[in-house]
Amino acid sequence: MSKRKRQDRTAEEKLELIDKFKALPSCSMRESAAQLGVNRGFLTNILKNEDSVRKECATQDSPQRKRLRHGKDKDVEDGLFQWFQKMRAKNALIHGPLLCTKAEELATAIGHTEFKPTDGWFSRWKVRNGLTFHKIHGEAQDADFDAA
Repeated sequence: MSKRKRQDRTAEEKLELIDKFKALPSCSMRESAAQLGVNRGFLTNILKNEDSVRKECATQDSPQRKRLRHGKDKDVEDGLFQWFQKMRAKNALIHGPLLCTKAEELATAIGHTEFKPTDGWFSRWKVRNGLTFHKIHGEAQDADFDAA
């Protein structure tokens, strides 16, 4: 007997299943799961956690993400992302080492003395927040339009 492959679903897919379940006529959980084409345990689990699924769907940046992952210190990561957004709004040049030092400053300000931003943590933080760093060619701020 072969094992079934794990089927992870996005938050949007889970929300669609919840809505379809509520639209079904009243019947047993096994029959409902069979009509929806999912496992009974999976259906009961998402119905039990409906509030967290709705919250996840509302706050998720990338709708294709199937699992919501957090880093080792959520407060520092959230603060760093807010700082990053403020700096990008000011068109400041931001690079990896600057973000790591700012993360360390935020951690000490919050009181998390054990926090050390490693290269692995930084690369996973970028993936979790959907960030990519590219070389910037021809800054719009540096152009002198009056002289041109």
